[in-house]
Amino acid sequence: MCMLTHPAESQTPIPVDTLVDIVENARASTVRIEAQMPLEDRMGVFGQALKKRLENTDASARRWYVSMGSGIVWDHAGHIVTTASIVHNAHQITVHTSKGQSFEAIVIGIDDLTNLAVLKAAATSTAQTLLPIPYRAGKLPEGSALLLLGYGIGGIPTISSGIAGVPPEDWDTGRHWFQFTAPLRPGNSGGALIDSRGQLAGIVLGREEDMGYNAVVRMLTSATKPEANSQVTAYSNFGVGVPINQATLVVNQIIDEGHVVRGWIGVSVQKMADRFTGDTFLQVVHVVPDSPADHAGLQLGDHIRCINLTEVRDPLHLGKIVHELPPGTRMPVDFDRQKQSLRTEIVIGERPVDNATTLTSDTADPVSFPAIQVLNAHSESN
Repeated sequence: MCMLTHPAESQTPIPVDTLVDIVENARASTVRIEAQMPLEDRMGVFGQALKKRLENTDASARRWYVSMGSGIVWDHAGHIVTTASIVHNAHQITVHTSKGQSFEAIVIGIDDLTNLAVLKAAATSTAQTLLPIPYRAGKLPEGSALLLLGYGIGGIPTISSGIAGVPPEDWDTGRHWFQFTAPLRPGNSGGALIDSRGQLAGIVLGREEDMGYNAVVRMLTSATKPEANSQVTAYSNFGVGVPINQATLVVNQIIDEGHVVRGWIGVSVQKMADRFTGDTFLQVVHVVPDSPADHAGLQLGDHIRCINLTEVRDPLHLGKIVHELPPGTRMPVDFDRQKQSLRTEIVIGERPVDNATTLTSDTADPVSFPAIQVLNAHSESN
């Protein structure tokens, strides 16, 4: 099993004059976002019925509400990063800077796994006046000092200080987020998490307890689209954010491709334990018909041990490995089936943008897969 080590980073107190400079620079790159949305999007089941009834209604006759949050200027091309919860299904988006500038923006892409969205200023002349924030290189160690900059109720600029929690790389490689302690206010979703060097270290997703901790986890790890209420709606001292090293990969792909390209094999697994030895494994509970996993010969009940020569610990870990491989990559899979250790090869497909359980049209030719290899037979029952 491969392990990565990282050099320790020293944490020194930030001088007051330096802190003022850091805040001044970061504030210029932090924006306020107002997204006009249909009122029925806030009405649950009743809203869905109302939406169907109003399908042919003129926009001027409809009722709207404004979703407010924060965002970060990403580059000189006018791209702005925020949370998908704020702008999903928005009819109109207005961005306000700390200097009093206001302009319209459009959504160019949303990533459902990280809940991030990328906007772009509608006018080229506006984009050229925006000031991007420098990004941090590398992961953010646990205990690092953070400043949270965003906007609160009434568009008031907010600032708070806190400490970073354990980075995903050190605890659970399947996560796309980390915890931090810092006072959050309504409107802080999409705000900037700044390190002691004045660099962008993460992007605020929301409060840990907005919908309950487990609900936040489900929101960040499920394949369903984000809902409008997954943003900061009340005060809290505990938050979750996307670390900059993961946000950079997502944002740059959205800018280049319009969506995030992730690997996909079309299999669902569940972590199980052997009743005799206590060893854990991932049991296949669903194989999408005609998917890469199906073509490679994986079946219900197979016990996956390693993928791409890496021992897998849980479903999130498996998903992370697969997502990071580009479509077309050939990946060996070691698994157990009826007392035999077997190996097959899967050609990675592309994860569908809208539905993680449907098949994309570019599935590899099943004829190109090698036969399943028998590695050895087990003497014990698994």
